[in-house]
Amino acid sequence: MAAVLTPENQNQWFDLAKISTHKQLEKQVAMASPRQAVIEKMQYVSPQIDIAEKIQVKTSVSRVALQMGLSEKLMLKLRRAQDLESSRLKKSLSLEETLEQVINLYLEKKDPVRKAERQKMKGQLQTSHHVINKLNLNYSSQELLMQGPATRQLTSSLDLKQNSIKLKGIKIKRQPLPARLIHQVQLRDRGRCTFTNSQGQRCSSQRHLEIHHLKPVSKGGGNALENLALLCSGHHKVVHCRH
Repeated sequence: MAAVLTPENQNQWFDLAKISTHKQLEKQVAMASPRQAVIEKMQYVSPQIDIAEKIQVKTSVSRVALQMGLSEKLMLKLRRAQDLESSRLKKSLSLEETLEQVINLYLEKKDPVRKAERQKMKGQLQTSHHVINKLNLNYSSQELLMQGPATRQLTSSLDLKQNSIKLKGIKIKRQPLPARLIHQVQLRDRGRCTFTNSQGQRCSSQRHLEIHHLKPVSKGGGNALENLALLCSGHHKVVHCRH
């Protein structure tokens, strides 16, 4: 309370301290003398050192100190998660253990690379070539031109997820890539932008990723896995501007 005590208000603070918990008092002091916003930062700290038979032994991997500010609302949510996970696992969890549980749960549901890994383990991933072979639709553009109108109409009506092309006035609408193909791209590129600069350094971004056709659709590029790559939105624009 030293930060807020004055001769005029000390009795008020002492009375409050008598009836308040440590957390309640801490909150009141913070409200009366707000600190500057906490600067977010992460930094490595030394591994834990233990003494074993009079020899110093490093017993843990590198640790990182995390500093950040939280709203009271978020803090209460974190505490609630800590209580729920502690009850579920039947042991008291630290905030670090709680964060790990919460983040693992989020990544299991939202990380596209993990989704792709699960699909691969289930044996549900198929390459675009396998899909085409299964449908017996290995027609080249030239072969399509040689078929009758009925065959072309049937082919264009199937959900092949092909890019927009025109064959003698018949347009196959470009549709989103199949989920299984997106999983393959995410798994191969490990959920990271594949752009490489002139020094051979790969972009480290794992945000705002988009699927890029290495050979443009306008020049005959298709949806084969080898023609697709992950790029962050910024590098995706850079690559298209070059063309």
